[in-house]
Amino acid sequence: MAKLNLTPEEEAKVIEILERYLPELEHETVHTDNKELRKFFMERKAFMTDLLRRLKS
Repeated sequence: MAKLNLTPEEEAKVIEILERYLPELEHETVHTDNKELRKFFMERKAFMTDLLRRLKS
């Protein structure tokens, strides 16, 4: 698996982007009637939440 080395500034920016986008993704998930799209959003949210958790640890 490839490793990505980020500077502290880059890491902070990635965290900021994830934290800003997650609420929008939640909004889109709740307001879609398309089951496949909802599944896609939920999988993306799970990935982003895990990535955010790992970046903050």
